[in-house]
Amino acid sequence: MRVHWEKLGIGGPVYALVGLGLSDNEIAGTLNVSDDNVRRCGAWLLRFGSHDSRADLIRDAAPTPKSADSSQERAAVKEAS
Repeated sequence: MRVHWEKLGIGGPVYALVGLGLSDNEIAGTLNVSDDNVRRCGAWLLRFGSHDSRADLIRDAAPTPKSADSSQERAAVKEAS
C-alpha cells in the first residue's frame, strides 16, 4: 500500500531536496506545496529511514559525488579489454 506522500507525489522529491540541504520552507516553495506537508513528509522520512536526526537523513539522501577518477578508470578498463 502506498503512503500518503507517495500518493501526493512528493516523497521522492522531498527526499532529493533534503539531500541537497534545503530547508522545509525552501522545499515547499520549490515543490509548490505547503510547509506543513513538507514537515510531515520529512518526519515520515526520518521514521521510515530510522534516522536519528535530520543530519543523518541529509547524509543518506545526499547525491553521491562522482569522482574524476571514475571516468579514467572506465577508460583504462576499456583499453585493457
